[in-house]
Amino acid sequence: MSEAQKPTCLAMVLCDAVHRDGGNGKFFIMGTFDRVTGKTEPIQAQFAIYCAMTEFVGRTGIQVRFVDSSADLSDDESWEVNLPPTPMEIVSDDPNRIVEAAMGVRISFPKAGLYLCQLVADGDSIVQRRIVVVTKKQE
Repeated sequence: MSEAQKPTCLAMVLCDAVHRDGGNGKFFIMGTFDRVTGKTEPIQAQFAIYCAMTEFVGRTGIQVRFVDSSADLSDDESWEVNLPPTPMEIVSDDPNRIVEAAMGVRISFPKAGLYLCQLVADGDSIVQRRIVVVTKKQE
């Protein structure tokens, strides 16, 4: 038996909100960004993530992992958070189908810095985006 194909991610967008129209099922992405600003550390953030995946058949668990990108470069302990804690499942019966998903995120970044937002499928990162986290005094 061959190993299941991991999805290919066509898009992963960090945004203020995602709305899905009940009538036609289309997703509307509002307020895209790559930077989170807080007044003090830890920096609290609340936003949404939209993603579109293809080239897989069957059921796949997906989640988002946030990783401090500086942890590997220093003696600091690594910081990592998986959201949601239990992966949500996406399903496709056709490898040419595009499966869209959106999730809300509420997170507390421990300090200002550069973080990686990774889309994880069945435990493996399939795409990542940088997210800069700053405090007001740094702007």
